[in-house]
Amino acid sequence: MTARLSTAFVFVTVLALAGPAAAADQGPKAFLQDAIHGDAAETRMGELAQEKAQNETVKEYGRTLAEDHSKAMDEAQKVAESLGVEVPAKPTAEARQEFKKLSGMSGQQFDKQFVQHMVEGHKKTIDKYTTAAKSENAQVAAHAKEVLPVLRKHLETAQSLQKNLGS
Repeated sequence: MTARLSTAFVFVTVLALAGPAAAADQGPKAFLQDAIHGDAAETRMGELAQEKAQNETVKEYGRTLAEDHSKAMDEAQKVAESLGVEVPAKPTAEARQEFKKLSGMSGQQFDKQFVQHMVEGHKKTIDKYTTAAKSENAQVAAHAKEVLPVLRKHLETAQSLQKNLGS
């Protein structure tokens, strides 16, 4: 019994210490599932921005996000299906919680929080896609390389909006 607990403790400790590195270096299956989750969430957030944003440029950015992430999601689903990877049916609990939080805001408060969320989220997503672009799986690498320029443009736009909104 003690040996099992000791082994379990070592395993949990290794996982905890490896956390960020392990997350950044996901396998093809985990990357695709994460990408599809992210694209679904960003599509919904883009639609929300079109409804709730006060600033017309933020609304337009929302339209662009919804279109681009919907397209990326379709492509990621095709790759996932060709590799036999189960396609997630809905955004993660964290994404649904963020959507709910932003749904309760309006006007300038919404605009600033939405843009801040987009800056933070796209930075993390670019890191994941940069790693995936080096994947040994040719389909995953090609998908990541195709989407990276779009993600970088989304980040640049969000950062510009952030400056303009005074965030």
